Amino acid sequence: MKTCIPAVALLALPCSLFASQTIEGVSASGAQALSGAQAQLVIKAFAPRHRHYRPLPAAYEPPDETAPGQYVPCRRPLVYINQDREIYKDGVRLGRDAREYRTSCTGDTAWVDGSNRIYKNEQVLGDAAKNFAIAKHTGDVAWLDLSNYIYKDGARLGTSARQFEINDLRGTVVWTDMSDAIYKDDVRLGTEAQSFQTAKQTGDVAWMTRGGEMYRNSEKLGCEASQFSVHGFTGEVVWTTRTGDIYRGSELLGRDASRFELAYYSGDVAWVDRYGKMYKNGQRLGDDCADFKIESDGRILWHDRYGRYHIG
Repeated sequence: MKTCIPAVALLALPCSLFASQTIEGVSASGAQALSGAQAQLVIKAFAPRHRHYRPLPAAYEPPDETAPGQYVPCRRPLVYINQDREIYKDGVRLGRDAREYRTSCTGDTAWVDGSNRIYKNEQVLGDAAKNFAIAKHTGDVAWLDLSNYIYKDGARLGTSARQFEINDLRGTVVWTDMSDAIYKDDVRLGTEAQSFQTAKQTGDVAWMTRGGEMYRNSEKLGCEASQFSVHGFTGEVVWTTRTGDIYRGSELLGRDASRFELAYYSGDVAWVDRYGKMYKNGQRLGDDCADFKIESDGRILWHDRYGRYHIG
């Protein structure tokens, strides 16, 4: 049976009782929060790389780097489409019947109208566009038409295009066709491409064939590749074979690799083999690695299965 205390009786209770309970509650909450924070720190020490960040405003533009620490400023034009579907750039009318647009840091705007005609600012680039992109720091426009012809600005690069990317710093277009041949602008690099990555600064293309051959641009690095990554500032390709051999370019770093990461700036390779041995490039740092992370400058923090932390 519930016991009810009249409100008047509650008012008659001493204030010190409420103060005591409040202080105890705060103390308990503080202790709980501290223990939770400590546990969270332990968990986050080697948390998965995919974290949940608060979404940034749509106007936010992260800086690009032409080299480590060398930032390229970005000043995009202010573009809008009004209620009459007229498109304006920095207050100047570009055209009408606009459907969508992309802007670059050079002040250029690529846009298409309701008839799928594509423009760069006020210049008509072509007709029947179905997909397009603009390089942030060169203003080059890569686009695909309804017949799967691929273009860079007004110049046709090829036919039967399937997918493409444009390099923001160099404006080069990397694309594959329906038969999986891979191209850099209008130069064919090879055939049977399964996947590719481009280096943001150098524009080098790392790609792997369906049969596991590994390439950098048109240079063959090796066979039986299973995974790879290209360093953004140097264009060096780090890759592993199906049996776990790990390479940087054509240089063998070691064997039995189970996981690797590249340092964002320095390009150093941190990797661990299937037996728990920890390596930096070709140097063995220790044994019994449980997890690791590598900083942008190449420093490695790792801990072993006994809970001891190490810096390499």
